[in-house]
Amino acid sequence: MSPSLVVPVGRSLYAAIFIAGGISDFVQRGAMIAAARSAGVPLADVAVPVAGMTAALLMHRFWAAADPQAAANQLAHFMKNLALAGAALFIAVVGTGPYSLAR
Repeated sequence: MSPSLVVPVGRSLYAAIFIAGGISDFVQRGAMIAAARSAGVPLADVAVPVAGMTAALLMHRFWAAADPQAAANQLAHFMKNLALAGAALFIAVVGTGPYSLAR
């Protein structure tokens, strides 16, 4: 497969989770803040709009879940967030590649 197709498709797939999450956070802000509060996130009103890696550590505490199914679910979400953060770091270091707005 040529980079002329892979790069824009990959970029779109990577962006989709952030776009969907941003829309969800805006539309369901009250519910998201309530969920963060119930998970013990300090200053949930502020933390939810500026959520990032810290939120993953506070919201997806798989190590503290008593139920094995809940622990597995939280671990999956935690690992997803780590993967997304890793991809963002990779892009920040390596660059945006062809077909980016920066080019």
